[in-house]
Amino acid sequence: MTLKEKNEYLEKANTKLKQEVQKLRLIIKNYKYDSLTGLLRRSDFNDRFDEMWYAYKEFGHRFILAMVDLNGLHALNRDVSFEAGDEFIQTVANQLKDKFEDSIIFRIGGDEFMILKRGNDIGEFNKRLNSIDGVEVFSTTTQDGHETEVDMFNAVDDGIIKKKEKNGSERV
Repeated sequence: MTLKEKNEYLEKANTKLKQEVQKLRLIIKNYKYDSLTGLLRRSDFNDRFDEMWYAYKEFGHRFILAMVDLNGLHALNRDVSFEAGDEFIQTVANQLKDKFEDSIIFRIGGDEFMILKRGNDIGEFNKRLNSIDGVEVFSTTTQDGHETEVDMFNAVDDGIIKKKEKNGSERV
């Protein structure tokens, strides 16, 4: 094999490797990010929540956990169209991205989002959270005395359920 042939072979191999790396990056992106909203998925939420809980327990780094649950998505999908439902999900996701640039946002279910934010300024955080239309929200902070991660997660989940029951909203 001549030097020219070796160079051509290596260039082709390099091109093929670059293509494979691009394919792997796309696979990782599709695994990690929700295709409709571009937000991180539930699997990443679990990992990040674990990391923040550990940092809180070991080093006292406080954080806020919030749940956002869309109102009426099921009815919108049923009565109007799934496209309208998707638009609603995207609209809320975009509002969350705009209002919570300092936080990590996840889509953890069809109509549920979670937000993690370092720190404990719950008042300012809740002002932003409550400015989003068409949703029920509930937040808590490590300052609220949760014993475990499960307690903290259940606090926001139960808070959403109670708000929806009080307001007569559906929870699917």
